[in-house]
Amino acid sequence: MSGEERLQQVQAAGAVQEILEAEAEIRRKIESCKEAVQDELAAEQERARRMDRRTSERLSRIHASCEHKLAERADQLRASAERSAPLTEPDEADRARLSAAVTVLAARLTGGEHG
Repeated sequence: MSGEERLQQVQAAGAVQEILEAEAEIRRKIESCKEAVQDELAAEQERARRMDRRTSERLSRIHASCEHKLAERADQLRASAERSAPLTEPDEADRARLSAAVTVLAARLTGGEHG
C-alpha cells in the first residue's frame, strides 16, 4: 500500500470517527431535550391539577353559599305565607266548591268529561 492510499485510509477513518462522534452528540442532545420536555410536561400537569383543585373548592363554596341563601329565602317566604294565610277553616260551601274544582281539573288533565 502506498503512502497516499494509507493517508486516504487514515483520513477516511478520521471522517467516520467524526461522524460517529457527531451522531453520539446529537443523540445526547435529543435525550436532553426529551428529559426537559418531560420535566416541563410534569410541571404543567401539576399546575393543571392545582388549578382543578382550586376551581373545585371555589365551586363548592359558591354552591354552599347559594344553598344557604336559598334556604334563608325559603324560610322568609314560608314565614310570610304563614303570616298572610287565612286563620279560618273553610266552611262546607268552600269545601264543595274546592271539590268541584278538583273534579273538573282532574277531568281536564285526564281527558275525561267534566260537568
